[in-house]
Amino acid sequence: LVWPAVVSDNFKKSKELVQLVIEKKYKRLIVLSPPVTFSSTRIKRYEGLMDAIKTQEIELKEFIAPEAKDLDVDNSQFWNEILPLTQDHVKTAIYTFNGPLLFECIKFLKQNKLEIPKDIGLVGYDDLSWGEIMGPGITAVEQNLEKIGYVAVDTLIKEIEEKKITKELIMIPSKLIPRQSL
Repeated sequence: LVWPAVVSDNFKKSKELVQLVIEKKYKRLIVLSPPVTFSSTRIKRYEGLMDAIKTQEIELKEFIAPEAKDLDVDNSQFWNEILPLTQDHVKTAIYTFNGPLLFECIKFLKQNKLEIPKDIGLVGYDDLSWGEIMGPGITAVEQNLEKIGYVAVDTLIKEIEEKKITKELIMIPSKLIPRQSL
C-alpha cells in the first residue's frame, strides 16, 4: 500500500457469495472477471472465492474478460468458450466480478435462451439497482459506493491539510443480497 485506500470488504463478501453458491449445491462455478492483475479489489474477490472453495468439490472455470469498455456480448471468441459449459448437465452458476460484466452476461444468457436459475445460476459483485428488477432478481453483493466516496474524499482532504500521506486501508462493509438467481 503506497497511499490510503477506501474499499469494500471484497474478500469477505466474495467468500460469502461463493458459500451461498455451494449451499445451493452447484457443481461448477464459472468465474468471469476483468484482468485481476494490479487491481486490489479484484485480487481480494478472487482470494475470497478461492478460500470458499478450497475444501469443496466444485469445478472452477475461470475466464478473464476484456475490460468493460471493450466487452460486448457479440465478442464471440470470449462467449463461445463459455457456452458449452452452460449446455451440459452439470449444475452450473456464473459469478461475475463487476456490474458491467454482469450486464453483458445477462445479455449472453438471454441470447442463448438460458433461463436463470432453471438452466444456470447467476451471481455478481456490484449490485446495481437493476439487479433487483431483472427477473428473477440477481443475487449480488451491494457495495456502499456513496460511503466509499465520502470517506475517500474526507481522507484526501485530511491528507492535504496535514501534508502527510498515511498508508491506511479503510474497509467499508458491503451487503450480500440473496435473490432468486440461484
